[in-house]
Amino acid sequence: MPAPRTAETATQAGSTGEGGALPSARYVAPDGTVNIPRDDQDALTGRFAKVIAGEHEGTIVVVGPTITRDKDGFPKTVTARTRDSRDEDIVVDYVDLRPAESGGR
Repeated sequence: MPAPRTAETATQAGSTGEGGALPSARYVAPDGTVNIPRDDQDALTGRFAKVIAGEHEGTIVVVGPTITRDKDGFPKTVTARTRDSRDEDIVVDYVDLRPAESGGR
């Protein structure tokens, strides 16, 4: 018979500890870096992405650091560097990013 689940039992989605469950631990590093996508729609930190909605729709960017996270620890907003003539840092909702093949200028 399996052991009963407690607050200290590790889950498939992540580990637990004093800070509570970390369901996105497999995907998001403690510093907010996203190196492993959950699916084909996740943009990765340090890689090219396209903004698909919002003020910067259509802009190609390089995904930067996480600014805010959701309750699961996954990015809500990130800093991104535009790959156009402006070459500026912008703040983008993570859900509005999709992986892009190249950065172009």
